[in-house]
Order: sequence, then C-alpha cells, then structure tokens
Amino acid sequence: MDELLKWGSEVGIQLPNGIEFVRDEKKGLTAICTSPEGLKQPSISAPLDALITNELAEKVFGKKDNTLLKFLLAKLKFDPEPTFIDNGAINLKAKFTPYLNALPKVVDSPIVWNPKEIALLDNTNLSNSLRERLYTIFKQWYDMIQENETLKSLESEIIHDMELYQQWDQLTMEHVYDGIIVKTVELNPTHWCSFSSFLWSHLIFTSRAFPEYVINAGNCEESAIMLLPIIDLLNHDYTSKVEWATDNKHSFILSLLNDDIKKGDELFNNYGAKGNEEILNGYG
Repeated sequence: MDELLKWGSEVGIQLPNGIEFVRDEKKGLTAICTSPEGLKQPSISAPLDALITNELAEKVFGKKDNTLLKFLLAKLKFDPEPTFIDNGAINLKAKFTPYLNALPKVVDSPIVWNPKEIALLDNTNLSNSLRERLYTIFKQWYDMIQENETLKSLESEIIHDMELYQQWDQLTMEHVYDGIIVKTVELNPTHWCSFSSFLWSHLIFTSRAFPEYVINAGNCEESAIMLLPIIDLLNHDYTSKVEWATDNKHSFILSLLNDDIKKGDELFNNYGAKGNEEILNGYG
C-alpha cells in the first residue's frame, strides 16, 4: 500500500489530509477518516495520465474498445516483456507496476467458484445463468482474437483455450474449471493472451471500472470504461453522497459530499443502487 500511495503521489493523484488506508479482515482495504477537520466535503483527484483508458488500448492494439482494454490490462499484468507506446517513450508495464501489484489476486465472483461451491447455488437465478455468463465472456475473448491482428498473431500460443472454446457445448463445468478457471484463481495463466488472463482482467473491470464519459463526454463511446488507481480503493455504500466530475485537463475528481464525517468513519464511494445478486456477480 505504501508503494501504491507513493506512486500515486508521483503521478499526480491528490488525496486530502485526513485519509488513511487500513486493511480490514472482512472488507479488505478501507479508507478511514483520521482527522475530520481536514475532511469537510473532501475530494480525490487523478490526472488523465494516471488513468488506464481506451486511449492506451488504441496505442497498443490500434483501436479503442473495452474488450481490448481488458486485453491490455492482462498484458500489463502477465506479459514479462515491456509494453511500449509513443515510439518506445513510455513502458506502460513499468509505469503501472505499483498499481498492478496492488490489484486483488482474484475477484471472488461466482464465475470463478469451483463446482462444489456452485452447487450451493442450485435452483437460483445465479446458478441458472452462470454457464451462459461465462460463455459470453469466453466469446468476447475469442471474437476479439479473430478480429485484432496483434492478438490473432498469438493464436498458436493459446491453442488449448481456443480448442476449449470450440468444444464448449461438450464441456462440463468441471472441465471448464480445471482447464481454465483454476489458472485464473491461482493467478498462473499460461500466456497473457489466454482466456485465464482475460477472465482475471474482466473481473477486475467489473469490480473496479468507472465510465469514461465522466472525463471525456462527447469524445468516447457511452459504454467506454476506465480504471482509476487509488480512487478505486474506496468501498461502496449506496447512501454515500458523492459527485464524479472532471476539469479542463480531463482529471477525474471524486467529491465526498457527506457533511457529518467523524474521526474513525469509513469513507465510501457510491456505485448506485444495486441488488445483492448484481453486487455478488460484479464485485464478489
């Protein structure tokens, strides 16, 4: 955490005085108020250069696309080689290493539960939709490999996963778990372009992504997403009053509008009203 916060300061992420990040056994990392005097409707800001956006995906893969952005995160995490942009001027892997190291090993979504755990969901909506949801992610991965020249050139490196996709209708969930998901859970994919890598990245985005239009309204697809290092550490509370905004430099600014913050209180973001099923699927 110290490494991440030091990096955040170096890249221009600004935290108000009176915030401390503390690890909680149940919640993981939490943002705690240590000095309410310094937290009268505080804000946290992150400059555009500190964000992981579709612009970076375009520089690496030639196109702005949420799926390619997931491939980019997988590449930065699992490819041992540098990922250069701007004619070699910037190594994205080196630049974002402190953030990559701070990301969770796995998001405990039902998508990556083992067959015995999934059996506990029998006769629920979650259980009935799980295989279809996983196939949708698998198809997203497969279709983009067919479409993008850079990814397609790596097809021979991921032939096992390609074959599993093509055999999907014949696979049991046990085969899928043993052949793919175990590698995701153990953070041990065979290649950065593998489906195991992509699935890890997909879950990171479902649990941490923000809409890009907040900083780039009118210049991006409405569905475009991005990652906000450090800002994404704040947990969710649907009663928390927050504002997401930007400035003329396209920084992301999160303002906490609650006026009754006390010392020791946890500081929350607000992802909007979501049911338990959506929270479990998206956030684990």
